[in-house]
Amino acid sequence: MVDTNINLNKITGLTGNAMKIIAIIAMTCDHITMMFMPTDTPLQIVIYQLLRAFGRFTAIIMCYLAADGFHYTKNISKYMTRLLIFAIISHFAFSFISSGNLIFAGVNNSYYTFQTSVIWSILLGVMTLYIYRNENIKLWLKYILISIFLISSLFSDWNFIAIAYIFTAEIYRDDKNKKKLAFFIISLFASVVPIIFGIISNPTLWYKNLFMLGVFPACLFLNCYNGTRGHTTQFSKWSFYIYYPVHLIIIGLIYMFTIGY
Repeated sequence: MVDTNINLNKITGLTGNAMKIIAIIAMTCDHITMMFMPTDTPLQIVIYQLLRAFGRFTAIIMCYLAADGFHYTKNISKYMTRLLIFAIISHFAFSFISSGNLIFAGVNNSYYTFQTSVIWSILLGVMTLYIYRNENIKLWLKYILISIFLISSLFSDWNFIAIAYIFTAEIYRDDKNKKKLAFFIISLFASVVPIIFGIISNPTLWYKNLFMLGVFPACLFLNCYNGTRGHTTQFSKWSFYIYYPVHLIIIGLIYMFTIGY
């Protein structure tokens, strides 16, 4: 009876490729809203928050699929190399949409802010799993390397939160209850901290970061994933990696020529 339910879930659930499409839609919606949506009226604020909350689905889905990629890949070196290449490419696109500058995500007079994309966080998450699972690496060295990864993630979008999602998705792969609890705790931290920080930094805009609560429905949405990749082509394999920097550049260019940085 249990096996029948599992098979039924694989038939009716969403494949990895379908999840990627949803991640792409959510990501595009989030970035367009972030760059162009006005927040002058209460209705606009509500719509802005809802659309950006939907955007939280992207990081959750991609972190989960990254853990799957680590688990099933036949060549972990190729997988990490691919992530590294697109992390480098995506940095320029991320910086451009953030500030109009190809290197720095924030440019204010002579003050520059360096931050890179979520692809770097995902890479660090996969590298953390690789170090953790590698029995040939001594324990003390594992602690040092993973600490370096966590510190390095502070300069990227979703920082160590992405690493935590990826790590727990793989470590608790066969224990759904522990995985759900871990995801809930991580999501609680990921949402409450920026909301509280936003309230403290600007009480009049207390609602500024409420969209981060979107991580909770995003985690619940993972139940729709049936664990299969789906029909795979070269396009589906590379689609997200290519689309991510390309859409950032396009949105950034539109913003530059309409509103201006």
